[in-house]
Amino acid sequence: MFEVFADSAANLSKALREEKRIHVLTMNFVLGGVEMDENSCPYDMATYYSLLRRGEACDTSLVNTAAFIRAFRPALERGKDVICLTVSHQVSGTYDAARMAAWELGERYPRRRIEIIDSLGTSLGEGMIALAAAEMRDGGVDTAKAAKLLRARVDQMIQMVTVTDLKYLQRTGRLSGSAALIGGALNIKAVLVGNSQGECVVTGRVRGTKKALEFMAERWAAQAVDPAGEIGITHGDNETDARLLLEMLRERGFAGECRMEYCEMVSGAHMGPGLVALFFTGEKREK
Repeated sequence: MFEVFADSAANLSKALREEKRIHVLTMNFVLGGVEMDENSCPYDMATYYSLLRRGEACDTSLVNTAAFIRAFRPALERGKDVICLTVSHQVSGTYDAARMAAWELGERYPRRRIEIIDSLGTSLGEGMIALAAAEMRDGGVDTAKAAKLLRARVDQMIQMVTVTDLKYLQRTGRLSGSAALIGGALNIKAVLVGNSQGECVVTGRVRGTKKALEFMAERWAAQAVDPAGEIGITHGDNETDARLLLEMLRERGFAGECRMEYCEMVSGAHMGPGLVALFFTGEKREK
């Protein structure tokens, strides 16, 4: 038997974490010169994104090795294995910190299995796989088999996002300064995808938000393995466009459940207010 862990980039609500018994380690960020995490942040999500719109910078940090050791040790002492999902190693050092914790604890608990799984993504791209891990645990799947199945799901998790302002992508090195200026002048919207290496790369450029959402809906129609499979949509205080995307998906045959949430604060800081992201199971990630 194993216990399931994730970092807070997984975009799972407190109620859902408790219901599914998923241990979540919070990632810190600095906003307005004050260090905080999702639990100590005094702002609701709408206020948080309004601060970003007004120009407040938000700098994020990883979950360190010591935090993972503290989190994993009680489960190991109870005789449980550990499966931990993390945000992509391409955007955070959290995965490497978790691996270091697993290495250190592995020497102390040689009979226990500690599986660190890089989601190669963020937000519900990580969270939906963590939920799958909880289902496998509850279904009695052994640790080794569950880890193998979850890594296969990582390869199938399609993650797409469009943003309203390219300056946030520019700030995190996703676009050159000149590209950001041109995009703003011509109302060009970038659509990004999480590739097979866990990088967030531009997969399309279209004129206007509606075209960007249509681009994402068409990609779902072409790549989804099951029209009735669950999807995730997150947004940066932009429920109107998030619901428009869902409507477009319904028009193209989507018949499943949609998990719609605000994008959690750490990922939102990198993509900016107004983002809309889509997560679903497809055949294979882009290379």
